[in-house]
Amino acid sequence: MNSGMLRHHVTLDNGAGTPLSPPDWWCAHLSETPGEATLIGRYHPGIATDTRVHLKGKTYHVDAVINREERDAELVLSVTEVFD
Repeated sequence: MNSGMLRHHVTLDNGAGTPLSPPDWWCAHLSETPGEATLIGRYHPGIATDTRVHLKGKTYHVDAVINREERDAELVLSVTEVFD
């Protein structure tokens, strides 16, 4: 993965609002349609389908986590925007 792609700094928490450890993650914003996005970044052991991602003032719920090649090196997240 090219480190220069990771331009977006996001914060992570579980569904209850408790920050993950570590709470920060750098990612690339691959695609976006209204209410949905795809993010890619380095492996983070705490990211799961109950994780919420805070990016550019929006909150997203993680729908799918893909650990590319099961190498614990890179994650691809499929997320949908949360409207509370």
